[in-house]
Parts: sequence; structure tokens; C-alpha cells
Amino acid sequence: MLLSRINIAAGVTLQFAIALVANSALAATCPMTSAQFEAAVPHIEVEECPKHALGRQVFCRASAGGDFVHVFFFDMKGEQCLLKLQSYDEDAFELEIKDE
Repeated sequence: MLLSRINIAAGVTLQFAIALVANSALAATCPMTSAQFEAAVPHIEVEECPKHALGRQVFCRASAGGDFVHVFFFDMKGEQCLLKLQSYDEDAFELEIKDE
């Protein structure tokens, strides 16, 4: 029961983050900083960001939802604002788990 509540809360937080980025009025400002994202959205660090045309250095975090992986692009400078969200269908990515 507790696990399902956690999953529901994580899904709601992820939907909120996606809605922030999707709102074009907020896209010109800083809808979410990296620190806010780290605290609010269950995610993994992405070693190398997918190709992008943002014209600046970025780092990425990813979160899964349904059959999609959502990659969040953050500016490396300043407040480390969320710049872009790109969702990838299950056919557009591969999962690699390293044995260490």
C-alpha cells in the first residue's frame, strides 16, 4: 500500500514537471532549477545527454513513465534552469545496466 502511494506521488510530481515545461509562457523563464528537480522528481542521472540544439552546455536527468523515458535538460551555468524536456517512446531508447 505504501509503495503504491509513493508511485502515485512520484507520477504526480513528474506530471507537474512536464506541465511546467510544456507551458510556453514559462519556457522563457526558469520553470524549475536543478535543485528543485532533484528534490521533487524521482530520476536517474544521464551520463551523456541525447543530441539537442540548445546552443549551450547542458546536463541531463531522466525519469520513466509508462512506455516513455523523459529526459530533462538543464543549463550547466547560473541557476541550472530546466531548459527542455524531451520524451522518448520505448522504441527510441535502449536500457543498459552495467555489472560492476
